[in-house]
Amino acid sequence: MPIGTIAALIPEKPFGFIKPAGGGDDLFFHQTEFKGEFSELTLGLEVTYKNDLHSEKPRALEVALVPSSFGSEIDRPKRHPKSLRKKPKWRKTDEEKDKDAARAKELGVLWEKSQAVKKQAELDAQLEAESQAESSQAESSQAESSQAESSQAESSQAESSPSEPQSGSEG
Repeated sequence: MPIGTIAALIPEKPFGFIKPAGGGDDLFFHQTEFKGEFSELTLGLEVTYKNDLHSEKPRALEVALVPSSFGSEIDRPKRHPKSLRKKPKWRKTDEEKDKDAARAKELGVLWEKSQAVKKQAELDAQLEAESQAESSQAESSQAESSQAESSQAESSQAESSPSEPQSGSEG
């Protein structure tokens, strides 16, 4: 694979140009052809690439950094030992715990109030149903008693009215 250096980078339009080590025209390459993070590239880094023979203009494919161009293992920063690494902040402070406890208590009180309101609504509905049942029973008993009274009145009128015409017809 040929080697070249990064001659230009245009991060706004993710592409750049490679100057071949053997000379010649600069080769265009798109970030999708770079094997790695496009943001890792800087001017002057050595890269390997393949020439795109099917393109009208000079173009590079399969662009990759040459291992020696980004330094040896000695130059690379070492990772911190585990003891020096920042620990994730997953533990809550006392203030956060107090806020959470107050919120939980508030939510508990709100829940209890909502349950009390719900229970009161159920009791009100039950009392309403009972009072409606009692009023309908009272109305039906009144209707029955008024029917009974009217039937007694009719029967007493029926007994008295046939005797009158009979006595009036005899005389």
